[in-house]
Amino acid sequence: MKDFYASQWIAMTSSVQVFVSVSAGSKAEITPQQRIEALDELRRMQEFCRDGGLDVSGIMAEMVEENFRTETRHEYVGNKLLELLQRMHDELSLRLVFQIPIAKAKYYKEKELFSAAVSLAFPSAIVDIEEAGKCFALGRNTACVFHLMRVMEVGLHVLGETLGDPIDAKTNPTWERILHKCDEELKKNYADRCSQWKAKGQFFSEATANLRAVKDAWRNPTLHVDISYDEDKAFDVWNAVRGFMKHLATELNETLEL
Repeated sequence: MKDFYASQWIAMTSSVQVFVSVSAGSKAEITPQQRIEALDELRRMQEFCRDGGLDVSGIMAEMVEENFRTETRHEYVGNKLLELLQRMHDELSLRLVFQIPIAKAKYYKEKELFSAAVSLAFPSAIVDIEEAGKCFALGRNTACVFHLMRVMEVGLHVLGETLGDPIDAKTNPTWERILHKCDEELKKNYADRCSQWKAKGQFFSEATANLRAVKDAWRNPTLHVDISYDEDKAFDVWNAVRGFMKHLATELNETLEL
């Protein structure tokens, strides 16, 4: 999906319309400065066409630019620019454009939506974090949660390793299963805990608390086709998963030898 800012179209068409209105019916020749301005505008139009996927208009803009290098008639220039604007308008009329609310734009555009530390510690989760953000920005809330489930799998695999319980990639490491193991580990006497949990007891205690926050936000750990999430619920899950992954990234990562 290509980004499109309406302000670019407005600014470009406004300046072109001024040139067209001045050129209408004029028999005067184009001045060197006007030629420079027209060529600059055409290059901007070509860039806009490339970014917007307006292939036919882009070809026409290139042809018009080439003609303008030698053309001296004001009226000809104005007519060609007007024709090009109409061509671009026709192509845009065939496209469906979505608007992303300003408050949600960062979820679509920004990288490292959880944190730079999470991206560094869990690189295999980067794509799903970005896709979760895009889905949230576009109002696809249930799809956002599904991507967050995949992000959770990455963290749960690593957390499971610290418990001496490596999870096979083909299994589904639900937070429910790992949370139970975390609770059981914390109930043990200090001397009976696995080595990682002895050395970093406070960290793993907080990790368990963060995982429980995911449980509370999720409501139901199982994928059911009849379950959907509205924006508020999806945002709750987003914040819970983000908090969990940020905490894990302070001490764990995918390549750490436990």
